[in-house]
Amino acid sequence: MDGEAPVVPGAYLSLNSANVNEAEMFHFADGELIQRQLTGTWHPFSTRMVNHREIAFRLDLDGEAHEVFVRLKNRGGVAVTPVLSGGVDWFLRVSRTQLLLGATLGMLVIMMLYNLVVFGIVRERVFGLFAMALLFAVMYRTTVFGFGAQYLWPDYPHLNDPILRVGAGFSMATLLLFSREYLRTRTWAPRLDLALLSLAIIVALTLSFPVFRGNPGLAMLVLAMVPLLATLSSALAVFEACRAPALFCLPGWSIVHRWWCCSCGCRD
Repeated sequence: MDGEAPVVPGAYLSLNSANVNEAEMFHFADGELIQRQLTGTWHPFSTRMVNHREIAFRLDLDGEAHEVFVRLKNRGGVAVTPVLSGGVDWFLRVSRTQLLLGATLGMLVIMMLYNLVVFGIVRERVFGLFAMALLFAVMYRTTVFGFGAQYLWPDYPHLNDPILRVGAGFSMATLLLFSREYLRTRTWAPRLDLALLSLAIIVALTLSFPVFRGNPGLAMLVLAMVPLLATLSSALAVFEACRAPALFCLPGWSIVHRWWCCSCGCRD
């Protein structure tokens, strides 16, 4: 980031991301280095200049010319949107975001506890699997949102990346197992059942193999392909059940039409 900045006390430069492994900020005023800070998820939370889940830097903008450079280092892909704002604007923005993220996590936790209670009463596996999927989803979202690094493991930064991968992977795996149980694919679609089970195994292997543990970006790429493969497998099962050409079922309206046709008994 280069150029003039508004002269406001307590300006904040936010990366709009809570999961950058390493971010090093260099702040020059009138050609002289006046601030330098190294932080990120690879470092303890106490190293952060701003006590917040997002990675942000507080800038002293007294003077005429300012230049700010940020060097990023991340094992996988990372998307950041640097935003420079005054102190009041920054706190208003993060307060609104904090409220929305807290509500999202709260709903996930409530759904998880509800399904655990139902599972304890009726003892049906479908509720237990869904509760497990929600548990891992909460782990993943807590890490992605940055609450884990701020509140749960502030002095153990080495836990952040493994928990992120485990939460993402096992939430997918348990959702696949939940889908098998909920749709009873072993009865009406054995091949789809085998596909969903295979994808769950692929997720487990992705989280276990050393090559993926040493390359989180590759692991997340594989995990990102799992929902697509699960969707394609389900679509193929519907195509086969409907005895319809695949190209006709690809558009959204055709899928709805064909699903209605199947529900009316067009199967052979």
